[in-house]
Amino acid sequence: MANNPDPVDIVLRLRAALEAQDLETASSLLRDDVVQHVPGNHTTNGDYTGLAGLLEFGAASRATGAHTEREVVDVLAGADHVAVYCNITGHRPGRPVLHNPTLHLYRIEDGRVAEIWFHNRDQAAVDAFWS
Repeated sequence: MANNPDPVDIVLRLRAALEAQDLETASSLLRDDVVQHVPGNHTTNGDYTGLAGLLEFGAASRATGAHTEREVVDVLAGADHVAVYCNITGHRPGRPVLHNPTLHLYRIEDGRVAEIWFHNRDQAAVDAFWS
C-alpha cells in the first residue's frame, strides 16, 4: 500500500493544475479516458471526456460570462474515491448570485483520476444560473 499514490494528493494536485492551466501536470493526473459528469438541465451539462473535455467544460462555463469562486469545506477520502465538499459562489451578468454547496466526487484508478461527478445541493438553482 505504501507504493500507491495518495488519492487526496492526486485530486488536490489536479485541481491546482487545472486552476493554474498547468496542462502537463493535469494530464499526468488524469486517465486519458477520464469522464466528468455534469448534471442538470442547462447549457453546460453533460459528460466531458479526456483533458480536452475538461477544458471544454471550463471554456463553456466562461463563455457564459460567469465567474465562480470555490471554497473547500472538507475533503473525504477512501482507497479509490475522494469527495471534495465545497461552496461555489457564482456571479453572472443579469443573474442572482449562485450559492451552491456541492460535492465533487473523484474516482481514482491506477493512481489517476478516472471519473468526476458533480453533485449539487440545489440543482434547480444551478440550472437557472447556467441556463
